[in-house]
Amino acid sequence: MDKLEVIRQLIHMSGVLIPLAVILLKLDLNLVILALVLFIIVYVSSEYLRVYKKIKIPIISDVVENAIRQEEKMALTSAYYLGAMVLLFLLVRFNICSIEVAGASIAVLGLGDGVSTLIGKHFGKTRNPINQKKSIEGSISGIIAASLGAAVFIAFPLAITGALIGMFVEMLPINLNDNFTVPISAAAGMQFALIVGI
Repeated sequence: MDKLEVIRQLIHMSGVLIPLAVILLKLDLNLVILALVLFIIVYVSSEYLRVYKKIKIPIISDVVENAIRQEEKMALTSAYYLGAMVLLFLLVRFNICSIEVAGASIAVLGLGDGVSTLIGKHFGKTRNPINQKKSIEGSISGIIAASLGAAVFIAFPLAITGALIGMFVEMLPINLNDNFTVPISAAAGMQFALIVGI
């Protein structure tokens, strides 16, 4: 298995630790949002300096260079991921979404997308009819991992709902960054299911 892809997906999966810490440590959501926004600014700035000015920012540039895919010039994937977290936490802050749904939707992305990529690249044999770049094996494993990860935050039937919605969006052949669309769509689906009592 490609070491670079494993590192990349482990970083991706570790995102679930943020909402877990918010809940378990009862962190001030305003401070978490501020910290995430500041990190996004530092991260995007460091990527600009790394790519266009050839200036490396210690730690950030090292991590990015060890996790970036060859076809990526600027690795802004994490900015979309963290941006989705900021949006979800803002929705929690304004009582539009529960912290449990926000955490579950981040788990859907982090674990579902991470596991589906690793399994799909290593064991994927059957092409997904929705998106030929994906495999059925990767998609199924992603749904299972997303369901289990989301269930840490919410009831299992709701976790399955979020996983199915999020992983369906992940496999769509659209030109939008799935690090943003997956958690937002999963959260919208789960919050809607809660409202209508599914």
